[in-house]
Amino acid sequence: MTRQALIFLIALAVCVGGVVAGAATLRERDEHLRGYVDATQDSNLPYRVPRLGVNADLTQYATDALPAQLELMRAAHVHWVRQFFRWDQIEPQPGQFDWTGWDAIVEAFADAPDLRLVAVLMYTPTWARDDSGGEISATGPPSDPADFAAFTRAFAERYGDVIDVYQVWDEPNLSAAWGGLEPRPVEYAALLQAAYTAIHSADPTAQVIAAALAPTVERGPANLSDLLYLEDLYTLGAREFMDAAAAKPYGFDAPPTERTVAAERLNFVRIVALREIMLRHDHGRAPLWASEWGWNHLPEDWPGEPSIWGAVGQDEQVTYTLDALARADREWPWLGGMIMQHWQPSIPEDHPFWGFALIDAQDVPTELYTALAARMPPSAASDGLHFPTTDFAQYSGVWTFGDLGADIGWVQDSQLTFDFAGSAVALLLRQDDYFAFLYPTINGQPANATPRDASGNAYINLKSATREPTLELVAVARDLGVGPHQLHLVADRGWDRWALAGYAVSSGDLAVPYNQQIAIAWLTALVGAVAALVTGRALPWRQIVGRPARFWSGLNDLTQLVIGAVTSAALLIGMLLTWGDAVPSLLRREPVQLGLAILSAGLIYLQLGLILTVAAALALLVIIYQRIELGLMLTIFYAPFFLFPVALYNFAFPMAELLLLITAAAWALRMLADWGQRRRDPDVPTITTLPSRFHVLDYGVVAWVLLGIVSLLWAD
Repeated sequence: MTRQALIFLIALAVCVGGVVAGAATLRERDEHLRGYVDATQDSNLPYRVPRLGVNADLTQYATDALPAQLELMRAAHVHWVRQFFRWDQIEPQPGQFDWTGWDAIVEAFADAPDLRLVAVLMYTPTWARDDSGGEISATGPPSDPADFAAFTRAFAERYGDVIDVYQVWDEPNLSAAWGGLEPRPVEYAALLQAAYTAIHSADPTAQVIAAALAPTVERGPANLSDLLYLEDLYTLGAREFMDAAAAKPYGFDAPPTERTVAAERLNFVRIVALREIMLRHDHGRAPLWASEWGWNHLPEDWPGEPSIWGAVGQDEQVTYTLDALARADREWPWLGGMIMQHWQPSIPEDHPFWGFALIDAQDVPTELYTALAARMPPSAASDGLHFPTTDFAQYSGVWTFGDLGADIGWVQDSQLTFDFAGSAVALLLRQDDYFAFLYPTINGQPANATPRDASGNAYINLKSATREPTLELVAVARDLGVGPHQLHLVADRGWDRWALAGYAVSSGDLAVPYNQQIAIAWLTALVGAVAALVTGRALPWRQIVGRPARFWSGLNDLTQLVIGAVTSAALLIGMLLTWGDAVPSLLRREPVQLGLAILSAGLIYLQLGLILTVAAALALLVIIYQRIELGLMLTIFYAPFFLFPVALYNFAFPMAELLLLITAAAWALRMLADWGQRRRDPDVPTITTLPSRFHVLDYGVVAWVLLGIVSLLWAD
């Protein structure tokens, strides 16, 4: 091998290695950061709310015992308490309400403003159910949504001063929670619309959450996947009748750090798939609540039935729960409340549901409760989009606050401070055609992400670039050190514009290390490609290509056919070996492995199955290039097996289609080669003289191709 050929091969290997490493890292980034949002770069988010909550059945406690229970919750830093309010018990007869017991619960929260109720409205009374088609349980929907709407209106009128968050039904995607009937999204959408309208008519500031959907992979008829159900709700227009969606991301046996998001996989990160459905339907400003979540732990000598929610050890339960809270705080600013399952269930002591309890059957706090109570409450705003009235912002001077945010005062003394824990901060601002400025400092120094005036002061111009009203996320500071920081802002004019709509905080963009590695890989691939092109031009390609062509032409037809068939079988085997792999056994993204990937032409990133697949495909391309009809013969051979496609990562191909693609590529290359020959040989027919040599069958083939193109253009 000559020195020039060796340099060409090395350059080509470096190019291929760079491409493989870049593509692998890109895929790894997209998989590992699926669901992640940097709040300082994306304002399509809901405002951050306190996260931790618990499901509870407070009806089991006497009225005088409720304050002690709420104090225990407060000690564990619980903010949300999700309580079912049973319609069938409150309104046992039409228009006759019995608020006994329920008043005591709500009044207890009126005396504990740092705890907030999430009222789940469910359970249809007998008089409102249609049992004509068979027995329907209390979980079934009312025969007339107007009856439920009347109840929810009466409920909101009575408790609207204390309760701000309402949830309409629970798990309507399961037959058991829909009265034994087949779950029908259209029926629930009608119920949700009626309740939403009624609640907001009585409590205009209320937040109505759609029912929490149970995680399931079933597709009916008894149970319907939560992903399919939510998709159907949005298709039916239910977006207009819910202020938030809700999920139940139980962890089952998987840790919260698992990154696999798939329709057939039940795990904590499944909630990301539901969020993606919301984004597809332009509902990103609405939060997604985790209405029930957790990991079930039962002692080794458990006498009752096993848990249907998976099982983990006690230490794992604590670690997984804390890790889940930490991951949600860092990566998912779109998440609303995270309401754990469960405070202290009111069920028999041998029920596996006790594996979730924070307070056990003997009224003793569990290890999980102790771990939650030991968490330090936040002293500064963390990742997410925060409303201007957040507890972490302090204002001086004249300010006005409302649903739009904060409005600068006219006295020219409006200032604020905002405490945050992160490496970047931005402001969500209403800009327009007006003259006003904000002057930000971070820890007493001018902000580093804004322009500076002649005096070196950082400033933000509130005049929009288009001079039209816009809501813009404006970067204030980035690349700050780890630790708490304080933003100080001085306003200069801008009153009556409601300029300040929110604060955005980020602990740093998690995609940066991946993006840096991808850039290095692409640059390496480019350098390798240029080097390969430069050195390749000096190689004797006619001589190099002629050797395999002469070898191939020396083989008889049967041998050529056998080699083609064996190579196609190798391609099939290679694709079968990669069955079910989302990525080709990717390594981590450390720089050392990036270098190894480039130096090895990417082979260390790939499985044997993938290598065999690529090698066989390239070999087939060369073989079919030499003899095009071999590709057609192999395509016809595999055509009867089109109902049994083989998988290549996320795609499934019948072998006949794949061979047809390879044949088409080989034919295109052959045509290019023939075109190059025609440019040198005047005796070879050109595109203008070729039709004169057509047979009548050739015209039929051309017409058939044109008909196929037209049919593709007309197809949906």
